[in-house]
Amino acid sequence: NGSLLKLLWPRVAQHWGELAAAAEEEAESTPAESEAVEVQRGAVPLGWALPEPLSGIGLRSPEPEAVEGEIAFEWAGEMARAVGTVVHRLLQHAVEAGRSDLSAMSLAPGFSARMEQLLRRHGVTDQDMGTAQRRVAQALARVAADERGRWVLSGEHAESACELPLTALIDGQLRHLIIDRTFVDEAGARWIIDYKTGTHSGGGLEHFLDEEENRYREQLQRYVTAFQVLEDRPVRAALYFPLIEGGWRELTIEP
Repeated sequence: NGSLLKLLWPRVAQHWGELAAAAEEEAESTPAESEAVEVQRGAVPLGWALPEPLSGIGLRSPEPEAVEGEIAFEWAGEMARAVGTVVHRLLQHAVEAGRSDLSAMSLAPGFSARMEQLLRRHGVTDQDMGTAQRRVAQALARVAADERGRWVLSGEHAESACELPLTALIDGQLRHLIIDRTFVDEAGARWIIDYKTGTHSGGGLEHFLDEEENRYREQLQRYVTAFQVLEDRPVRAALYFPLIEGGWRELTIEP
């Protein structure tokens, strides 16, 4: 009573009874002392132990932190992590919904409420909500005003994907990768674009981008290597900073 089976019972009752009767008959006709039957029922001999693992496979299990491409943030604090997560998710939504016009998306009815809901889901408090909303809105506005940003989000690219998970064996290490944005452009080149939601104020933007390029070069190299295993086409990689005006840096990655 009270279960889905009660609704199904008029149809299955007869078959249920037949199965139960067959099971009882089998149990009565099977020697209870048979070792084979005991093993079949799940018993194991005394002294049994797991065999040694196979050797020579050549793979090392990745450490938990080996998942690369999960959203990383340069700001400190829970609010900063929440803002970065929400910016990533909204950029992903824009691509998947075919809405590269972020200005129109931001003005859509209910957008502000949706943004607040996402921020609250990631732990932003009432005290920080205003600041968090302004940072998210600033990131979307910069991408909307940036020709390159609109190109990144364009739905006209071939083989378009966001937050793409890949697993690859690189230098004998099993790597789990998450690609923020990837597509194939009109020239046939595969683009790998990694969003970085850090901020920079004042002068020295080129120096800052140089440092970020050096910091993430090895990570981008692994992304490129993974795609070079999958397909035979040119691969280009770049860092994109939605919160920084002019925050774009293409990396030269050796094949």
